[in-house]
Amino acid sequence: MPITWRCGHCGNRVGVPNPVWQAGESKAIMCPVCAEVTALVHGAYYPPAREHAAVEHLPPDVDVAWNEAVNSAGAGAFTASEIMCRKILMHVAVDKTGADEGKAFTEYIDALDSAGYIPTGLKPKIDGSALGETSPTTSFLRLTRRWLTGRCPSPASCS
Repeated sequence: MPITWRCGHCGNRVGVPNPVWQAGESKAIMCPVCAEVTALVHGAYYPPAREHAAVEHLPPDVDVAWNEAVNSAGAGAFTASEIMCRKILMHVAVDKTGADEGKAFTEYIDALDSAGYIPTGLKPKIDGSALGETSPTTSFLRLTRRWLTGRCPSPASCS
């Protein structure tokens, strides 16, 4: 029976007729696109597919932070993912609102909120009251990606 999955290395939806190695419930499968090996253990793929796509044309430090946020969420490290998203939001606040660098995180959120970049009802999830919860992390990643891709220029487009 063919095996299909989204490769955790390259992100492509791929399939292979047989694993390259198998022992009991564990299999090693090679991606036909990138030639990287994925482990299939009791129905789970390692590395897992990235749920959130890459963002092009980011400054190097923001790109590193974005990838760390996505990879942390994929590994179940939701608090680490949110912390990296918060770091990104500090960059966004400086870029979009002219906020000074070196301020407290809450000051950046206040600047984004005052400028209309935070949708109604989302501020409590961003300012720390939802730290480490699975669902808010996914929403937080989606919202951060929207800011990074420029699709969040106003409150109406952020929700």
